[in-house]
Amino acid sequence: MFEPPSGPGIRLDSGVTRGSIVSYHFDPLLGKLIVWAPTRAAAIDRMKRALDDFVLLGVRNNIDFLRRVISTGDFMNGKLDTGFLDRHRELFETGNTIPAEVFLVASVGGAPSSNQATFNDVWNSGPWRNA
Repeated sequence: MFEPPSGPGIRLDSGVTRGSIVSYHFDPLLGKLIVWAPTRAAAIDRMKRALDDFVLLGVRNNIDFLRRVISTGDFMNGKLDTGFLDRHRELFETGNTIPAEVFLVASVGGAPSSNQATFNDVWNSGPWRNA
């Protein structure tokens, strides 16, 4: 399922649209979410709303990670440099929660047929990724 955010000051640059098939051969950069607002604080609030409105099911993505990043005090205050992620190792801790959307999709999707290929991890599922 793919429902990108929209509204004033929100833009998504992407080659993916609703109904696109994203196989394990996809480029990991499916899209770039861009927001604009008159102030940094307003832009961060707009980005939070855009990330909350973004629905992307079926492929691993970094939407939750980006929510955590833009919610840090350092990000809000513009204290960014190449050591940002090293200083904020807690951003990589995701917990063990499973989003409600996963249960919803699993309950209506059924099991894959025996002739359908399944891949447990799209990031490591192709031999070209391990070259």
